[in-house]
Amino acid sequence: MAQHIWLMKEGDPSCVSEEEIVNYADKRVMHDRIVPLEERFSDLKARYGLNQKAMDYLERLQKEIYGIESKIFLILQIDPNDIQRLL
Repeated sequence: MAQHIWLMKEGDPSCVSEEEIVNYADKRVMHDRIVPLEERFSDLKARYGLNQKAMDYLERLQKEIYGIESKIFLILQIDPNDIQRLL
């Protein structure tokens, strides 16, 4: 849980860690619903992107999260947008 906002260590490209799953899940949920990463990051940027430093941070975070998403869904062999249909 301590890494739900920003991962402290580099992930293994061949597997997905618990920290990465929790971190990714945090980014896919907005309030009480699952949303696409694009929507979540638009909201984060609107609320927290108050200056260039904050926007740069959010851009780095977004890039990292898309990488984690790719790893997770390559293993699951489904599209990330299919998550909502599975519930």
